[in-house]
Amino acid sequence: MHSVAPVSAPSAELEALAEAVLAGATVSRNQAAAVLGAPDEQLVDVLHAAFRVRERYHARRVKICVLKNDRSGLCPEDCNYCSQSAV
Repeated sequence: MHSVAPVSAPSAELEALAEAVLAGATVSRNQAAAVLGAPDEQLVDVLHAAFRVRERYHARRVKICVLKNDRSGLCPEDCNYCSQSAV
């Protein structure tokens, strides 16, 4: 896999980062930090770029987790801190 240059997070660069990831590139720590540090005004651009990657690998499937009730013991996850875990 190849890496791409750091992103400063303008919309065009977010799209370029999404394209690079879809082509097999990896995201560096600096790129991830830049995306997470993007200003609030760019939230829609960040979400759009992330959606493109998510849609490619996970389609439009969504996993929904719901807390049924306290201490039911019905949850298959083992979060260690939650009283609903069956484990």
